[in-house]
Amino acid sequence: KLHKNAEYDKAFGEYSIDVGSLGGGNHFLEIGYDEEEGRVFITVHTGSRGYGHKIGTKHMKVAADIHKSLVAEAMHGLSAKDHPEEFQAYLVDYSSAIEFAYANREVIMSNAIACLSTLFKKDVKAEKVGECLHNMLQVNHYGTYYLHRKGATVAGPSNIVIIPGNMRDGIIIGEGLSNKEGLYSCSHGAGRILSCSPDKTL
Repeated sequence: KLHKNAEYDKAFGEYSIDVGSLGGGNHFLEIGYDEEEGRVFITVHTGSRGYGHKIGTKHMKVAADIHKSLVAEAMHGLSAKDHPEEFQAYLVDYSSAIEFAYANREVIMSNAIACLSTLFKKDVKAEKVGECLHNMLQVNHYGTYYLHRKGATVAGPSNIVIIPGNMRDGIIIGEGLSNKEGLYSCSHGAGRILSCSPDKTL
């Protein structure tokens, strides 16, 4: 069930066309085959699309207006203690964006499974391996502060980590090693040497 609020209702009407789409950048859908297990894996990498970008832009401006400083520095000051109303508004919008992204991935995955069923002329069954977020807000283990993970996934002892590699080696699915010094994090991808545009010409 999607988180409902006035901002979400307005944005959902505007961005509902995005539901079921990957978007640009490094977002992708990949179908891979594990030769050892004899299993097919479908991986979807996408987010909250234009809706999430709108929310981020909105609250970055709120923080900048509060502090009249650089946007990057301003976000450090948008705290629950000093600006409770603004911070709570951000949390509400953030929650709806996370659920928007979740709904988007569910639709994409459902469509991918339906396409495979049509291709193989049989009812393809699938089970979910895990959900792995890398742009998220997380309360730390002691509940004393929020940690914004930008490009870093949670890699605690019970967390599934999904790390895209390359088109040759596929995707790594593993478990977190709970590195406290690294804030229980791991990378969310192998990175790449070239951007998407030059890659198309190779």
